[in-house]
Amino acid sequence: MNEAIKDRLGGEAYSVQWLEDIAFFQFGDRPLFFSKDLEICNNLTDSFGQCAESKEIKVVVLKGFPEKVGSQEYDEFYRVAKEGRNHLDIHRMLNVFNQLILTIARLDKFVIFVESGRVISQFFNVSLVCDYRILGDNSVIEKEYLKHGLISKGGLALHLSRLMGRARALQLMLDEDDISAELALELVLLDEVVPVGELDKATWGAARLYAGKPVVTVSGTKRLLGYDLSTLSDYLDYENSEIVKILDKALSSRGAENGTGCQA
Repeated sequence: MNEAIKDRLGGEAYSVQWLEDIAFFQFGDRPLFFSKDLEICNNLTDSFGQCAESKEIKVVVLKGFPEKVGSQEYDEFYRVAKEGRNHLDIHRMLNVFNQLILTIARLDKFVIFVESGRVISQFFNVSLVCDYRILGDNSVIEKEYLKHGLISKGGLALHLSRLMGRARALQLMLDEDDISAELALELVLLDEVVPVGELDKATWGAARLYAGKPVVTVSGTKRLLGYDLSTLSDYLDYENSEIVKILDKALSSRGAENGTGCQA
């Protein structure tokens, strides 16, 4: 299956290419805005479903757009959503990310996450349910949520608290500084940092390595490690409710200031 899915503006939302026993998902430069398009989201779910059902595919690679604008897209998405004075697009986006994360977590295939450049934490957080993570050495993980007075979306708090304890996780998530690829590797959030020009070579090498593992061993081990997926599902829903609570409070406060709502 080789296909490219376009958004309504003509940009590429994502493409899928199957090479030998590896499926490569290449995402476009506007993933937050693509989440507003139900047809694109359904197509993406179907693409993952085909990978899950395929007996040939052994490894799935998720690769971000190399020239993305980072937190600028996040800023624009929330600005447009707030101007509309309703949170329908935000609700949909949050639910789409929940579905994407849980779909990846449930895949029996070995999943590799590959990124470079400016990566907002919400996209990087998807990698936390993947099996192998590679960043280019030009990468920086941006904490876009701090600027907007929000909280991180995508399971970061859950994973970091398990990895490094509550106190260190709290410090890292509230620190204004972005996270470099080198620091992420030191924190064991990554498996490899490579020169950006060698990213494709490193990705292919890792994919071929894990495609050579026994299929039943990979799938069985993943099921053992992911036995508490219900916890992740409940946690992601709780994240959504907390984000919406913050936004509702802000909207209510603005309404009161303008004489159109009640004081929060």
